[in-house]
Amino acid sequence: MSRLLRTAVLCLSIAGFFWGSLGLAAEAPAAAEFERTVQPFFREHCNRCHGEKKQKGDLRMDTLARDFAAPSVAMHWADVMDRISAAEMPPEEEDQPKADEAARVVAGARRGCASMRRT
Repeated sequence: MSRLLRTAVLCLSIAGFFWGSLGLAAEAPAAAEFERTVQPFFREHCNRCHGEKKQKGDLRMDTLARDFAAPSVAMHWADVMDRISAAEMPPEEEDQPKADEAARVVAGARRGCASMRRT
């Protein structure tokens, strides 16, 4: 993936994070947004290598807890979001998401993290 595309994904995800932090995010609850945006992305781009049958890197995305208040869970999510933002995942030999799609997923996951920390 080109450096320009990686930079665009990172910039869009950071913008999405700050947009959500300012309370200007969509009105949909974080859980509904996660189901609508994040889960389909994982099914399409992540679960084949990080799912029920295979867990590369000892990471299973389909059962990764959403208890973002737990430090170990939050660290896993931060790593996942960082790797998607940096276009390290999915790997180059796999089908690549569009930059705006990856940015939406990272922003949605970050809003989920933020909403869980506030409760």
